[in-house]
Amino acid sequence: MGGHLAVNRATLRQILLSDLDETVHYGARLTRYVTAPSGGVTANFADETSATGDVLIGADGVNSVVRRQYLPQAQVVDAGLRLLYGKVSLASDQDRRAVPPELLSLWTTVVGPRRRFVGLAPAQYRQPMREATGRVAATIELGDDNDYRDRSALCLRIRVELTEMVDDSTQTRAACH
Repeated sequence: MGGHLAVNRATLRQILLSDLDETVHYGARLTRYVTAPSGGVTANFADETSATGDVLIGADGVNSVVRRQYLPQAQVVDAGLRLLYGKVSLASDQDRRAVPPELLSLWTTVVGPRRRFVGLAPAQYRQPMREATGRVAATIELGDDNDYRDRSALCLRIRVELTEMVDDSTQTRAACH
């Protein structure tokens, strides 16, 4: 087991969003927000609806409406770098044997032409997802932790994009397992 603590983001997201089914809504485009003197915040959306709460989390990416309003002087600067990164699950003994021991605790970066990078890190979870979650969130019904393996179309698209990202002329092979 490497020296890094690996957390399954999909599982963490499920835990954080549990019991918020009526509170969190997807698909609305934020246009602006207004802070109240009392400390609350109202988010206004393109469909002319709004939502009021105690906190607004601006996790809306590089073209963030929240950042543009909160820090209007901040400029996005494209450094010309592109990075695709992820963790490779080593859930089984067979998976772990496939990786040289010296790479089990390392972040590996592959540098391609035109300042493009691919970063991969092996992820070894100390406990199965359901067991670990059961200790901290026993009442939460989790989705399948191997769902990503069934997304063959996504894997094919990632393989194509990785190939183009590293070198358009290289026949890079990216495995989806």
